[in-house]
Formats: sequence, structure tokens, C-alpha cells
Amino acid sequence: MIKIALLIGVSEYKPGLNPLPQALKDIEAMQKVLQHQDMGDFDEVKTLANPEPLEMQEGIEMLFSGRTKDDLALLFFSGHGIKDDTGRLYLATSITRKNRKGQLVKATAVPANFVHDIMSNSRCRREIVILDCCFSGAFAEGMAAKDDGVVDVQRQLGGEGRAVLTASTSSQYSFEEQGSDLSVYTRYLVEGIETGDADLDGDGVVSIDEWHDYASTKVRAVQPSMSPGIYAVREGFKIRVAKIPPEEPKEKYRKEVKLFVSRGEISLVGRRTLDVLRRQMGLSEVEAAGIEKEVLEPYREEFRNKLQQYEQIFSEVIKREKTPSKATRHDLRHLQETLGLKNEDTMPLEARVIARLNTYKQKLQQYENEFTQAVQREYPLSQATRERLHQMQQSLELAEVDVATIEIRITSQIEKRREKLQEYEQELIKATGGKKHPLSDSKRHELEQLQQNLNLSSEDIAPIEGRITDEIKEYQQHLQQYQHALVEAIRYEYPLGEETANELKRFQKVLGLSDEDITPLKERIIAQRQQEYPINLGQPTQEYSQAIQPEPVPSQKQVEIASEAEPSSSSAKPGKQVALTSVLVSAVLVGLGLVGGGVWLLTHRPSSEPSSSPVTDLKTPSTSEIASEIASKIATSIPSHTRDYISDFSSVEKVPSGEFAYGGSAAAWAPLHRDLDPVLQAARPEFKLRYTLPASGIPSSSAGIRMLLDNQLAFAHSSRPLHSDEYQKALQQGYILSEITVALEGIAIVVHPELNIPGLTLPQLKDIYTGKITNWNQVGGPNLAITPYSLSAKESGIAEFFDHFVMEDLPFAENVTFVPTTTSAVSQVARNFGGIYYGSAPQLIGQCKIKPLPIGHHSDELIPPYQEPLVPPSDCPGRRNQLNLTAMQTGQYPILQPLFVAVKYDGGVNEQAGEAYANLLLTEQGQELIRQAGFIPIRCLSHYTDKLATCHHDLEGS
Repeated sequence: MIKIALLIGVSEYKPGLNPLPQALKDIEAMQKVLQHQDMGDFDEVKTLANPEPLEMQEGIEMLFSGRTKDDLALLFFSGHGIKDDTGRLYLATSITRKNRKGQLVKATAVPANFVHDIMSNSRCRREIVILDCCFSGAFAEGMAAKDDGVVDVQRQLGGEGRAVLTASTSSQYSFEEQGSDLSVYTRYLVEGIETGDADLDGDGVVSIDEWHDYASTKVRAVQPSMSPGIYAVREGFKIRVAKIPPEEPKEKYRKEVKLFVSRGEISLVGRRTLDVLRRQMGLSEVEAAGIEKEVLEPYREEFRNKLQQYEQIFSEVIKREKTPSKATRHDLRHLQETLGLKNEDTMPLEARVIARLNTYKQKLQQYENEFTQAVQREYPLSQATRERLHQMQQSLELAEVDVATIEIRITSQIEKRREKLQEYEQELIKATGGKKHPLSDSKRHELEQLQQNLNLSSEDIAPIEGRITDEIKEYQQHLQQYQHALVEAIRYEYPLGEETANELKRFQKVLGLSDEDITPLKERIIAQRQQEYPINLGQPTQEYSQAIQPEPVPSQKQVEIASEAEPSSSSAKPGKQVALTSVLVSAVLVGLGLVGGGVWLLTHRPSSEPSSSPVTDLKTPSTSEIASEIASKIATSIPSHTRDYISDFSSVEKVPSGEFAYGGSAAAWAPLHRDLDPVLQAARPEFKLRYTLPASGIPSSSAGIRMLLDNQLAFAHSSRPLHSDEYQKALQQGYILSEITVALEGIAIVVHPELNIPGLTLPQLKDIYTGKITNWNQVGGPNLAITPYSLSAKESGIAEFFDHFVMEDLPFAENVTFVPTTTSAVSQVARNFGGIYYGSAPQLIGQCKIKPLPIGHHSDELIPPYQEPLVPPSDCPGRRNQLNLTAMQTGQYPILQPLFVAVKYDGGVNEQAGEAYANLLLTEQGQELIRQAGFIPIRCLSHYTDKLATCHHDLEGS
């Protein structure tokens, strides 16, 4: 008599059948216990891994052929079980496949009838077949099903002295458990013999019925939807498979404990039974407790894992559905059954999840209320407020993504409200004739209707109306001031002389009055003068003639004007002289003050080279001294060394000593702070620089200029030209505010890396941000909505430049999302497939999460802001995109903006510091560092221009 076994495992299949990696491990584990001398003690255990049909059939035939009556033959199969359309079972092989209609190609599998025939023709009367494969049933989540079908196993494989064990009934699936090395059924078959727990009657031998009962009980505990089956004829139930060596009391007690384990705990009856057994076996309470703990822990851990899986899935469901729908509840019940959990297990868990989620929602609402109040008080938020909100987020333990969602939504609401307020303000300005006249009743009625349409409250519009009212009053006051000066001038001289007319023109500019504003006023006053004095028109009084009589003039015209501003006491009568001075001296002073910066006011274009502007000290008593000082400054306004080529920082003259605060644009100037300032400080240690942040809000061009006007900075960085109101505020404070161009900056357009689009033209870019183009398919991309992002044009110099240069001063579309910083914008675009953003090329080109686009005036001349070829995101950060400085230097790339140093010409050390800083940047060394930082130098570098065909930004050619 011999015991022989054939173990077949099929893990690899053709397309259409899932791979079953556990199958090969199943036959390895089964071989280990069957051929072990103290367990199965089989004489021969053969394995077949991933056989083809012929090889499998030959192996099965060899197993049962040539056997004697007393031999024991065991066939084990782990793999896919497949039925045909008549319900007949086939064992899948490594080449088994299905046709296009999903029907089995029978020639690629081994029919169960073949096994039946071979077994029936064998003389062996102790035959065992173990099928760990699928026949039919439901699919459980987390399990990999083998196949389905309806198969009559007993009819197809039954026989005398024969036993057939199946992993599931004919109407159920057999499963592989994810995360386990073995299939569920095989795992417990092996465990029953290895541990000896399958010897249920304690006779030291495991029979087929005991083996099946043990494995079936274990399978149902972890997978309730599976029902392993046994089919035996005559002596088949009592075929002995393995032996169990005598056990020590502790091992026997361990097995008894396992029999009473339910859901990780010992049942009440089991507890009483184990207490009796412990005493019978002579074990102490400590020994028994240690064994119980060791046995229970894996079960408890498994039970805890199942609870955690259910809790995680239920949490995700509750986040999506406040109350689970009927369909969701059905799915949850199915999950519960798959995990082998009862209602009493899941109900407390669900209640805990819901309570925790409600608490979290309350915390989110608390943060939302605080954030809303903060942005209503100040927008953009100051650094201090940002820090306070961040601390609140940490204390409430809120996730970054949830906080970001709240902030984006509230910020969007605030921006939309601001847009409504801006619309109302624009209409109010139109209704007041450009902030010149009070509202009429009809215009007031139209504005009230607009207020209702925009859903604005009286509290919303009160600040706007108050400000516009103040500006109207200021305009009327300026008209009165000009009228007074004109009347007094005409009183002494009519028709007006050229000099007086020029002074009045300058005074008009300072007051911000247009020719359209003053023309009706002049016509009325002149008409009144002609009516009052019809005789001697054109004949100035003797006193006035003496008052304006010039003295012999020096060689400089400005000095002549300064000298004439204070005539000698013998040239006119005191009373007349005082009257003339009161009318024109202020206009002369302001007019001379405009000479140095007049070109800027008329053209609003940045200067290509540094220039000193005149300074007026309105507090100086002597008007002649003021005029002389101004005239002298005008004559020497352009430093001579700027016409020469200064090589490095050490060669620049008139660099003051001390510590100087500077600030302003952060987005554009950040790379320059990093690369240029350390070199500058090393070369000129006496010229100490300290970057200063604004007290509230984020650093920007506008913030820097405000701080400069408020005497908080010595000079400022800016990525936009000065505004006229900033210039006039400086004049009112007694000095000139001017700007010096030191570099150019490329503006890059970026999108999500996976957006497939070749580039954009400037007209397309304009239409995207003005709302004419809203889907990427309108510019040759996918059918995907566009989400434009932008900084606020009120604070950002880049945004103001983009608004003017690209959008041609048209308003942003409603779908534009405003972000506080470039970092925030990059994060948004990286998460949004339809996102687009523009910003500083040196900051954006090397980013890994976004893709820069080629830009051009026309679609056939798209110029990339990066050096080709484009580096894919998969290669970043190992390799990063580099700036296409050649295209920017030569002007091929179409979006370039200037960078300025804003200088306060007050005659003091701040003026010296601002001019010195600009002059340092305009040296060859400074311009080279500017180029290395990713910007375009405005001077042609001697060692760099030979690489370019032309140099469009040379100062000498500007």
C-alpha cells in the first residue's frame, strides 16, 4: 500500500482570466504537510505548476493508473474552474482562454469528465479529489473570484471509496483573500494538519470528514458567503489523510481555545468549558491565560482590521452623502457581510464616525466665520493676520485641503463683491462727469437702480460715495485755486505774456486740471475782463511792467528764471510786488519742479538711464534761493558717469555710507535679491541694505511706493511705472518722485503639464482673461473649461502691466480667480487641468508642477520662454527648464516688462542711496548679475553681445 498525491496549481492565464498568484503557493504548502513524515507521510507528492492541457491530463492519468486496491491517491487542484453553457466543469490550464463571445475554448482546458473516467478505471478504492476553484456564487469585495457556474460535482466526480472536497458549493464563488499567501480554503486545510486541530475526535488521525469540517468552519468564520462542500461515497468520509503526534497539555489546551474563539473573543459557554479542561490538564491559571492571549491576539487583530476597513469606507461615504441613500446602504450591508461583521459591530462605529464628522464640520464653520471676518476687515490679508489664522487652523486640527477650499471660496466671493463695487464706482464716476460735479436727481435714480441690481447695501456704497464726494470737492477747490491765480494774473497783465501763460500752464498741471476743465473758466474770466476794461487792452500797468522786467541773464536759462523769481526792491512798488508773488511764485516753484520729471508726466514712459531730478523745499523762506537751487539741479540732472561704461561695483562714485531700508515688488525682484544683493554687499560693505516688509498686506510695487511716500523706505523696487497721483503726492510733500529703469523681465504663461496645447497668441490670451474664450477647445485644446488665475492688478505690478499690455485695459472676466501669491497660483494650476496663470518668467520656468507655453503675436510665430526642448515633469527636479534669454534679449519673445528703482529726490541721503543703488545695477557687473538671475539687461554687456545679432536695449541707443 502506498500513498501518492498530485498537486496542480495554475497561476498564469491568457487574457480574459485573472492571474491567481496564490495557486502555486497553495501546492507548495500542501506538499509540505502531505510529505512530512509526522503528518501526511505520503510516499510520493508530485507538483505541476502552470501545465498545459496535455501535461495536466497525463499527470492525472499517471496518478490513478497502475494503483492497487489499497493505495491512496490524492488529486489537488488550485486554479480557475470554468463551466460551459451546459453546466459541465472544466479545469483551466495555463493556455485556457475564452472566445470573443465569452465562451470557453474547450480544447484549452481539462474536462472534469476526463478526471472521472480516469478515476473510474483505476483499481484504487481510496481516492481523494480537492478542488480549490470556483463554480458559482456572489462576488465579495476584497476577494478575487476565480469563475462562476453551476456544476454538479457529485455527479461528475463521485464514486465508490471516493471523497471530493470543494472550496464552495455549486452556486458560490471560491475566493482568494487579498493580502494572504494562500487561498482561503487551502490555508485552513494546511493549518488543520500542521496544528493538529483537524483531529476533532482526538484519536491522533485526521480523516477526510474531520479535515473538511475544520476547514469549513474556519472559512465560514472569515468569509460567511463561502460554503465549502464534501461529497463522499461509502468509505469516502473516513479515508485517513494524516496523523497527529501526541500532544502536550499546553498544545491540546491551545487547540481547545481555538474551537471556542468567536470574533476575537471566547464565548460564555466556551469560557466555562475551558475552565474545566484547564483543571483536567493540570494547567495553572497563569499558563492558561498566556495561551489564551497568544491564541486570541491574531483573531482580535484581524477583527480590528475589519472594523478599521469598514470605518474608513463609511467615513468616505458620509463625507459625500449626509444621509446614505438606499443604494449606498445596500452596498454597506454587502461590505459588512463580506467582512464578517454584525450590526452590533458596525452601529457604534457608524455613530462615532458621524459624531466626529459633525464636530469637524463645526470646526470648519468656526474657521470660515473667522476668515470671512478677517477678509472683510482687510484685503489682502496682512502677514500678522495670516499667522493668526494659521495658528487657529492648527489648534482646530483642520486639513490643509479643507482650509484651502474655504479660503478660495470666500476669497472668490470677496473678489466678486469688489468687482460689483468697482462697477458701481465706475458708473458713479461717469454720473459725476469724471468726479467733477455733484449727482443730479436723474443720475441718482439710475445709480439706486444699479445698486439694487448689484445687490449692494447702503453700507457697501457709503465709502465709495464718500470718497468720490471728497474728490469732487477737491476738484472744485482746484478750479477755484486756478481761477484765483488766473484772475490775479490777468489783473496785472492782459493779454497774458508768454512767461505768465507758461507758469499758469504748469500750475494747471500740478492741480491735475485738463484744458477741457479750464477752457470755460478762462473764457468767462477773459470776457468779464474785456467787459470791465474795454480800454487799453494789451497795455499792462506800469507797476506790472516793472515787476516782470528781467535783469541781465547768465548763460543757463534755468538760472535766468530763478533770478527773475525775486526782483530787486527798486524794480517795483512793494504792494504790487507782493501781489504778483502771491499769485505766481507757487506756480513757478512747482513748474520748475516739473522740469526734471516733466517728460515722465507727459509720456508716462520709464527712463532708460538714471537721472537726478530737482528737489524743492517748500519750507524754505527765500523764493529766490529755492529757484536758484532748482535751476542748478536741472543743469546737472544727469550724472556724467552714466554716459560712460562703469565696469563693476567698486568703480561707482557717490555711494553713501549707512543702513538703508528698501522694499517693494517681491514677485518680480525675488531672484535679484537672492543673486545680486550678496555680491553688492560684499563689494560695498559701507552701503548696507535692509529689505523691509509692509506693516500689512503682501509686498508689492504699490506697497513699496506707498512706504516710500510715507518715509518708511530710502528707495523702492517696482515692476510698474509711477502713477500720477503718487507723483503729485510727492510734489505736495516738497520733493520729486522718479523712476530709473534697470532691467527687463519676461512674463511667462503656464498651464497644467498634461494640457495638450501648442501655445497661445496675445489676442487669444486677451480673450481668455476678458471672458471671450472659456474652453480650451476654442484654441485647439481639449473640451475643458478654462480657469484663469491672476494676482490683483491693484497691488501687483505684473498684473497691472498684463492688464495694460495684454488686455488693453479691459476688465477681467468673472471666471478669473484672484490669488494672493504666485506660490498659491502654481499650486492651483497644478491641481486644475484647465488652469492658466501668468507671472515672472524667472520664477515660473523652472517649476516642476506646471508647463510654460510658447507665446506669439500670431499662431505661426510662437516663441517659447524656455530653452527647447521642453523638459517633461517626469525628469524634474533632476532637470529643469531654463529661460530662453536669447529670445527675450533680442525682443523675439513678445511679453517683456521693465523693472524700476523708485527714487525720492529730496536732496538728502535717501536720494543718494536710491541713485547709487540704480547706478550699481547699471554697471557691467550689475547687468551681468541681472542676466544670471534670469532677467534681461538693458545695457549690452561687452562679453555677451557678440553672441547676439542685435541688442535692442542699449542705453546709448535708446
